[in-house]
Amino acid sequence: MRYCLSISLERAVVQPFSFAGCLIRDFLSEEKVFQPEPYISLTALRYEREQPGLLEQNWANPCYDDERHFIFLAGSVLFRKGKAKGGRFAPTPEEVLDILLREGDRHYESLKGNYYLVLLHKEQMEASIYASPMSLFPAYAHFAGKHLMFSNYLESLHAHRRLSIDPRGLAEFALFDHCLHNRAIYENVKLIPGGYCCRYSADGSTGERLAYDVADWYTPAPKPREEALDQINESLKSAIGSYVQRAGRFNIALTGGFDGRLNFSFIEKKDYPKLRAFSYGAPGSEQISIPAGIARRLGFRYEPVFFGPEFEREFPRHGLDAIMLSCGLAGFNRGMYPYAYGILKDFSRSCIIGQCDFIRPIYNNPAGVIFNEFSRAAFYGGFEAFKAACRAFAQRSFLETSLFTEQTAEAVFEEIRDRYITPYRHLDENLRYFFFLLRESIMKYWHTEFHLVGIFVDDYVPFADLDYLEALFGSAYAGIYKGLFARNQWGRRKAHDLYVDLMALNNDKLNYFFNDRMLKPGWLKYGLAGLALSAAGKQLARIRDKRAGNTTFRMEDWARSFYRLNREHIVQDSALFKTGLISRFLDGKVEDNGTGYRFNRIISQKIWLSHLGIS
Repeated sequence: MRYCLSISLERAVVQPFSFAGCLIRDFLSEEKVFQPEPYISLTALRYEREQPGLLEQNWANPCYDDERHFIFLAGSVLFRKGKAKGGRFAPTPEEVLDILLREGDRHYESLKGNYYLVLLHKEQMEASIYASPMSLFPAYAHFAGKHLMFSNYLESLHAHRRLSIDPRGLAEFALFDHCLHNRAIYENVKLIPGGYCCRYSADGSTGERLAYDVADWYTPAPKPREEALDQINESLKSAIGSYVQRAGRFNIALTGGFDGRLNFSFIEKKDYPKLRAFSYGAPGSEQISIPAGIARRLGFRYEPVFFGPEFEREFPRHGLDAIMLSCGLAGFNRGMYPYAYGILKDFSRSCIIGQCDFIRPIYNNPAGVIFNEFSRAAFYGGFEAFKAACRAFAQRSFLETSLFTEQTAEAVFEEIRDRYITPYRHLDENLRYFFFLLRESIMKYWHTEFHLVGIFVDDYVPFADLDYLEALFGSAYAGIYKGLFARNQWGRRKAHDLYVDLMALNNDKLNYFFNDRMLKPGWLKYGLAGLALSAAGKQLARIRDKRAGNTTFRMEDWARSFYRLNREHIVQDSALFKTGLISRFLDGKVEDNGTGYRFNRIISQKIWLSHLGIS
């Protein structure tokens, strides 16, 4: 769903926004306008289904209005385990209002999901926005002249008041592949970060407070694995089981790795007829051959999404769609998602994906380019080291050097210290860095992927189920306690033990199929001998990958056609970008890692800003 909420805190009439003419209308076809008061307008664009899924139930009626309050549920809100009413897992907006008024910042004890709750107190004309602790889907607020705009579709803010660039936001984007905390690359546009409550008053004042701190997940004495396993298993089984019971039919991701295999272990055989497993990759990829073999052996439906010649021909269009549908948040290198999920939605718009990224230590997580010399200098060095790294980066960045001033470097450094280091003196430097990466890097990864996927998939079991996360982080199974920053196999020897133990409880057969690293997960239960087998398998997989290349994402090949068709926009002159350097880089070999990844992200942002007319 995409939405645009407009509230005037001085009761002036507001005009509803229309998604008419937006590319996104090709995918989310039903536009509805709610206007309970002249000063409140909510426009939602979504895909209507006769049988909405479990998480989609909030969308049929996403708001509640009475004489004193107005509340809007943006996203998916569920009851916490044990709080469901009469077998209903999704509360009504009126029930959420009651919980919020009664429990305030403690509402996380009753509610979970991926959501923003917008609450207007009409008598005081004060609005608050609560974000769930780990928000997969980004949403933005613009507050000026006592007028609050809140939307997960940036073009709606641009239509209301023309956006302009925040130089510091753009510099942060280049340094970290992500603007920190609540910043965006646009002036006066704020991201609502997970676990925070943001307040807006009729006198024009604003404020924020941290209502749910994920750093509190750390415990000096986590439960031993034996004690915690049943609780973690129960949390995941409840989340996935309640979803599957209420889905007419659904897709489930099953690749050559651990994550989809773990999710699949919770599916009972009686539910196989209503599922379709999927994965994507080039013909012959292990990401296709491995799940296809599992499906044959266990007897369920599996259909691959091939990234073959047809996809390669269409990639430039899908790459451009990835940029435009996500409002510049995702790069063109995410073009496989519009292609793949555009196919999957024809079977079902319900989908089970993901699960992993809190189980494994940081080197196994998708920390991306935020896990770099700038962030490390902020936590382990000092300002001089951070400034030197920024100065060196300014010379090789694809943005104009003038954006990377010493004042910007100092402001970024001080914010990291004030927000992520000073309040956590009780944690050691590794833990402080871990929670910084958890909040910023993992959020960045989710925002670029799921904000785009959410157009095609109406609902799915989230990574961020709060019952599961609290059980996980209270146990020795969480990645935070297992070789946190270990670079080698021995240091990460317990990285996948929870996958193995949960599959052993639910469907042990899945432990004894080879995965894409040429090992069987069950081997990891065999002590040193199992580690030796696993290490040997990984070495063989590396040799195979060197010879065959990336058989899932051939981004270097796909990107060339995208560059060719969009060259004019990519090399167009701009005061923000080093056009000459971009042009020279474009004519070389752009690999999909390191500098190549940064290049893809920067030119995607350049194309998006050109689309908006921002120079």
